[in-house]
Amino acid sequence: METKTLTIEDQLAASNAILGAVQAEKAELQVAFETLAAEKLAAVAEVSKAAEANKLTVEALEQKLAGFEAEKAELQKQLAEALANQVSASKEAAKIASSVGISPVAVSPADDLSASQVKPDAEQIRKTFLGMKPGAERQAFFRQHLAVLTATK
Repeated sequence: METKTLTIEDQLAASNAILGAVQAEKAELQVAFETLAAEKLAAVAEVSKAAEANKLTVEALEQKLAGFEAEKAELQKQLAEALANQVSASKEAAKIASSVGISPVAVSPADDLSASQVKPDAEQIRKTFLGMKPGAERQAFFRQHLAVLTATK
């Protein structure tokens, strides 16, 4: 076997060829890295814009919600006032009759019943039951109105 020895010039040429190849590969990797970095920065910028837009939308919706809650509170207050000022027709008629000197007849006991004390008719109970979704509430309603719901028409 013969061992070939390279001269310094040959070694320098070989090293220069290797160095050129490594530098070319480095340049390609640098370009690829910069391209990838630019794509990622663009994606981050796009996501940031979308996040900012979503933040503004959330703030606007929160303001709307606050407005609706304030409106709801005002409407509940008005409803409570209206219910407090509600007078039955019989009581009002008795007051008017007594103001002109006529002795009013007895007020109907039904006038003193609140709406929650008035019993709905059987047909209304059936409709309510059939309109309910299956669940615990419907079962409780069925137990409460068992006699009406199981009675034949």
